[in-house]
Amino acid sequence: MRKRKQLYEVNIAPLIDVVFILLAFILIYSKIETSKSIEVTLPEVSGEKNQTKQKVIEVAINKHGDIFIAQTLFTKEEFSDKLMTFNKNDTLTIKADKFAPSETLIWIMKTCADLGWPFADIQVSGT
Repeated sequence: MRKRKQLYEVNIAPLIDVVFILLAFILIYSKIETSKSIEVTLPEVSGEKNQTKQKVIEVAINKHGDIFIAQTLFTKEEFSDKLMTFNKNDTLTIKADKFAPSETLIWIMKTCADLGWPFADIQVSGT
């Protein structure tokens, strides 16, 4: 006759009990630190708010790569000159047709960056 192998079982219920007791012990006796806050004195504003409205400058590119500002056609040289006349705090929005040449869009973005415009919004439209 063959000898049967004896199967060993590990009862994990007491182990789980010990882990929960250790967890409770750590949570109860651990030092809970509260974050320290720093008092900050905020400056007070004197006078009225400066409410200058920002102007939105819309630059449009059609599918042929033509550049428009306020529905007026500009060449690349004229565009650079016209862009220098605007305030750099105004919002610049570039609206491009879906089929507009990407080279024109990239050129406009590079020109805006070279002239010191901090950012420009880009919108793409078309079907």
